[in-house]
Amino acid sequence: MAAHSLAQDKDAIRSYANGTLKFQVVGEEATMIHPIPPQESLESLGARVRPILLEGEVVSFRNGIDSLGYLLHQSDADFDKDQAKRICKDFKKSWRSLLERHRDVNDPIVRMVDPDDQVLHEHSWRELAWAWVYIDLVHEDSDRLARSGRFGISERYW
Repeated sequence: MAAHSLAQDKDAIRSYANGTLKFQVVGEEATMIHPIPPQESLESLGARVRPILLEGEVVSFRNGIDSLGYLLHQSDADFDKDQAKRICKDFKKSWRSLLERHRDVNDPIVRMVDPDDQVLHEHSWRELAWAWVYIDLVHEDSDRLARSGRFGISERYW
């Protein structure tokens, strides 16, 4: 994964992760620019990351941490095994929180409304991002596809 083209430009990755918005004003016209990586590059990266994200895969992150914990426990090396166990437990907890797909109060909301301003569908950017990862990249979550309502791949990606 570190060799992937998207991983090479650390500043661009930080910009994408931070959701940097740029505004451009020319005359009376204002444009909001939200830089995103090329879709093909993200799909390529998604193919590499997929086995780590899916719990059922042998090389999933959780299985990797479990294996690391086992190896550390069995090791004859001189280190605090209780501390190593706590570190592995903290890694797993951090991973679970990273994968949380709930709405955070600080998440921007995307709404689809009818002509009478009645909300038809509403999702946070986080929910749409995870929907894009699991539906469009990983191709793993048909329930999430149903819950994403009318927000198609364009809305999930852009």
